[in-house]
Amino acid sequence: MVLLGREDCHLCHEARQVLECMGLTFSEIDIDTDPDLVARWGWEIPVLLDAAGAVIAKHRFDAVAIALLLEGG
Repeated sequence: MVLLGREDCHLCHEARQVLECMGLTFSEIDIDTDPDLVARWGWEIPVLLDAAGAVIAKHRFDAVAIALLLEGG
């Protein structure tokens, strides 16, 4: 999984905490390091993507909803 966000984004920090509390393994990408990512995602961050690039969650992350999605529910 990949967490897309920005360095100075409070929602991104909250999202990271949710994922860490869930014990999930994820990598992070600061979209401001890539103009294409900024053009694609803009203010739609944070975004959690699966390995195929599909959106799992955006904005405020909910641990229960993420767990259900990851279980296929």
